[in-house]
Amino acid sequence: MIFSLKISRLEDYDRPRQQVGLWNRLVWLDHGNEVVFVPAGMEFNNEVYIGSGWLLEFDTSFYHSFMTRYQEDYNNALFAEKASSMVFIPVPDKLNMELNDLAYLLKEAIQLSKSPLYLQSYTDLILLNVNRCYVQCEKGISL
Repeated sequence: MIFSLKISRLEDYDRPRQQVGLWNRLVWLDHGNEVVFVPAGMEFNNEVYIGSGWLLEFDTSFYHSFMTRYQEDYNNALFAEKASSMVFIPVPDKLNMELNDLAYLLKEAIQLSKSPLYLQSYTDLILLNVNRCYVQCEKGISL
């Protein structure tokens, strides 16, 4: 299991203002009401989201691994459809708080050099929850 994950606070993100790469990204504000999915290869402009929040980046290896683990549409529809632009997913306040908690735990686990499987579990929870909101909003499916 070889993959790369990064999680950063938006206010600490020091990459160039616009970046295209092999990283998929999820972006959300601490007190926001949406998550933005930026697919790999898509230009990412960090001025879109200014404020305190999180930026989760995962490489194509993690993406393929996730798609293998969660093959059901209700678990991977957002990522399977491979959007050609940023996707804005509305999230309820309670989920936003949970995403913040999971992001903090993931950041701490990375800093403590925890095992890839340990990191995968937090990341999977973030991705599954965001995908669930996407499916409920876009597909009109109640899960």
